[in-house]
Amino acid sequence: MGIKMQRSSGGHLNVKRLPATRPHLSYWRQIDHTVRASRGRTLIWACSDALHVISGAYLAKKHGLRLIVDLYDNFESFFATRLPGVTPLFRKALQSAHAVTCVGHPLKQYVREHMGYHGPVEIIENAVPENQFFPMDQAVCRRNLGLPESGTVYRCCCGRLC
Repeated sequence: MGIKMQRSSGGHLNVKRLPATRPHLSYWRQIDHTVRASRGRTLIWACSDALHVISGAYLAKKHGLRLIVDLYDNFESFFATRLPGVTPLFRKALQSAHAVTCVGHPLKQYVREHMGYHGPVEIIENAVPENQFFPMDQAVCRRNLGLPESGTVYRCCCGRLC
């Protein structure tokens, strides 16, 4: 099971999802099984929070694979890094990465100056097309959407239901 993504340099990149077909195996055993089955054609792309980066570094080291860390935010500001020992483990894991992607220049600078990472860093900014999203009159927008013109509007979202 996987996702086929188009590479900017051409060709395709196959991203594997953890199979849910082996419920008798623990999460870590499923990952080990999936990585071993790939026969070395794998890299670990760690994202989401500090704990995932730490886990990704562990897997990369255990299986002799390359590690890429995707920092879409400063994970040191997340709750998990308040747990004792997590921040030093996160920084050590980050320093073991073969490459890092950051959401912007300030985070790249922070990674270089405060996290001790000296490898390649690529910036992949959150892209919002300026011609599609721009400031508009709030009252007009609320009227067009059939919403009350004053008060607070709450929107709840759950995963793929957005």
